[in-house]
Amino acid sequence: MWKWISRIVLTLAVLILALRIGDRLTRRGNALPAVPTPNAYDTLLDEARSIMSPAGDTADLPVDALRQLAETNRAALGRIRPALRADSGVPLQTTPGWPDQHAEDLKRLKKLAVALAIQSQVDSKAGRTNEAAASLLDVILLGQTLARGGVLVDGITGLAVEMIGTASLRSRIPHLDAATSRQLAQDLERAESERESPGQIVKNERAWSNASFGLVSRLGGLLLRKAESRRHADFNTRALETARRTRQLMLRIGARAVELDTGRPVTNAAVLVPAVLSALPLDPETRIPMTAIPAGDVIP
Repeated sequence: MWKWISRIVLTLAVLILALRIGDRLTRRGNALPAVPTPNAYDTLLDEARSIMSPAGDTADLPVDALRQLAETNRAALGRIRPALRADSGVPLQTTPGWPDQHAEDLKRLKKLAVALAIQSQVDSKAGRTNEAAASLLDVILLGQTLARGGVLVDGITGLAVEMIGTASLRSRIPHLDAATSRQLAQDLERAESERESPGQIVKNERAWSNASFGLVSRLGGLLLRKAESRRHADFNTRALETARRTRQLMLRIGARAVELDTGRPVTNAAVLVPAVLSALPLDPETRIPMTAIPAGDVIP
């Protein structure tokens, strides 16, 4: 009897040891994305901590209150503009308390989008239409920056912010001059060349989860494979649609520049190259050059 007990104890000990070794190897075998040094993401987070945001819905605020918020935040928002165009990456960590801390950081960073939208609204009412459009471009760039190097929560947050920026900037197109339109289109082209792909974000998610939770993450992935696959597919669809809308916006703004310069409407995006863009953007799903110009300021 004691012989069997000894064998069982030994077997359990070997199994526990194997699990611990497997867990350690799983954690170590998943390298997280490297972040640049210096990392512009840190600058954005520092500035986000100083941003003043409204307590309620901005639609309920009087014009004077909006102006006051815009003036209070103008200097900080000016400082984030270079950061939105610099190298950045979400600094993923595997420490136990990091997910909660990161969720709080994302809340602060989303306040930057609100502050930029308020500044755009105030500038627009004051007749500073080009400055208003520049702030909305910054909202789009912020959305893409939030996703770069991040996991799914970063990607989803970034897409939501970017969609707000594209919808708002689209409505400003009829008020843009030629020079501003050309610059905005070129800035969007540059941003699109640095967009984090949904596939990379999913890869980051898996690497972070495995590095943080080891074998638990692997087993969970096996048990919940269908739900995880559906979640990733939904994110991929949403990411491709957001990229398509941003590229359509780029074409419409570029067409605005050419129309103002030539006095003729643009019906084929090919005329934007090289007058405005260095190349036609590719449809994010089919990888075919996008040649259609959305009618007016409406993007389906």
